[in-house]
Amino acid sequence: STQSTWGKGDAVSWAPCMGRTYHLIASCGADSRIRITRLKPHPTEPGFTQETTVLGPPEIEKEVWKLQWNGTGTVLASSGDEGNVRLWKKGITGRWEPTTLPADADFGSPDM
Repeated sequence: STQSTWGKGDAVSWAPCMGRTYHLIASCGADSRIRITRLKPHPTEPGFTQETTVLGPPEIEKEVWKLQWNGTGTVLASSGDEGNVRLWKKGITGRWEPTTLPADADFGSPDM
């Protein structure tokens, strides 16, 4: 039997399709990993082909508990126990690459 280890922060986020011929699904959890799965219709039979990229250490060191795609499905935001928002974007090499916004980032005065 398969046991589920879903915790407080396990999440799944589907990227908006925006005309692509495939789907992107991101998932995360207590294992300090983000999985980005690409589902593409199989070319010759019913169903999908699947490719999964796993993002983790050294970029991610603690539990990830929230994921959200931007409106075009090209940037993935993640947050968790590290206290940062990390933005992931696929680089020109085809690898998902992170950038980090510090927890105390100053985004300006709220009355602007």
